[in-house]
Amino acid sequence: MKHLYFFLLIALFFTSQSCQKEKQVQEHAEEHKGHSHANEGGCAHCGMDYTMYPKWKASFESPAKGMLMFCSNRCMLLTSIKEKDQLGEITGIQVQDYYDLKAIDGQSAFYVTGSDVLGPMGHDFVPFSSKEAAEEFVKDHSGKNIYSFEEVTMEVITSVVNQ
Repeated sequence: MKHLYFFLLIALFFTSQSCQKEKQVQEHAEEHKGHSHANEGGCAHCGMDYTMYPKWKASFESPAKGMLMFCSNRCMLLTSIKEKDQLGEITGIQVQDYYDLKAIDGQSAFYVTGSDVLGPMGHDFVPFSSKEAAEEFVKDHSGKNIYSFEEVTMEVITSVVNQ
């Protein structure tokens, strides 16, 4: 008889835990009604966990999709070009300066390609806040080209991807 009470207590315990968890899930869903976190932790382009690559993270805001986070500058630039019509005018582009890791304006940054430094997706666009820093990096890391944000086209991205 003692065993039966023991098993009933265990069953009751797990049933109450399950009900409590279900209630928490419902409350959480109710709190977030009306907005989504589809991009939470995952790159808006490739889905990789951008929190794993803090040196490479990039972001921008879109009127159509809100704040989008990326695992790399390559994913950010590709999305900004490829989905331009769906995104609307993007603002607040931020990338990390390669040398000091500070967030900088992605539209005024200088991007080096063709270097021996790889990003999370392989060959990438290495950002700098000044042209002088980008030129120094080219010398130190066998970089091939320096681009402004406006100079990055789909052809440039394709050449970086195919390196």
